[in-house]
Amino acid sequence: MSEERGPVRIPHDVFRGLDTVRRRGPTDQMDITEVQLWLNEMGYHTAAEWLRDHREEYLRGLVHGFEPR
Repeated sequence: MSEERGPVRIPHDVFRGLDTVRRRGPTDQMDITEVQLWLNEMGYHTAAEWLRDHREEYLRGLVHGFEPR
């Protein structure tokens, strides 16, 4: 399976932050700025930095899923 189509492998702490934001309730996951704000507010600064630097991977992960590495 191509990496382009499979789950996006991300660091475990980034996965934990993204999953926490997703579970917290209604958040537009496509609104990267909003997700970054929630990550920072909830103390997941590493995940917010990763998101800033990996927007394309993040958007691909919204379609194909994320997998912690």
